[in-house]
Amino acid sequence: MVSTKNNILNYLIILGIILITIVIYILPVSYFDSALHESHCIHQQWLSKPCPGCGMTRAFYHATQFEFLKSITFNPSIILLLPTIFFEILFRFADAKWISQLRFLMYVLFCISLFVTYFIRLIF
Repeated sequence: MVSTKNNILNYLIILGIILITIVIYILPVSYFDSALHESHCIHQQWLSKPCPGCGMTRAFYHATQFEFLKSITFNPSIILLLPTIFFEILFRFADAKWISQLRFLMYVLFCISLFVTYFIRLIF
């Protein structure tokens, strides 16, 4: 019974990742790059400073369009997000300890990169 619940949860997580990627991919570029769109980030509205994740959706959009240099300009942490997503999906399919450890390492590195980006944005 537990195995069936875990399998269903794994498939739902993978399906969610795929659906979010497809939705972001099919949205027009004007939705992301237009200056008309005001930020909905509460952190940025209250403190007038971008949060660690600001620009991540635009960066992910441009990464799905294979525009990696443009993607990095929005949020450099996208470099680690893409492998993190890959290892998350791999972790859901395979049951190997090294994948679990690599997945954990990718999450740690991704979080560190978010905060490094955040502190750089605060300074400059």
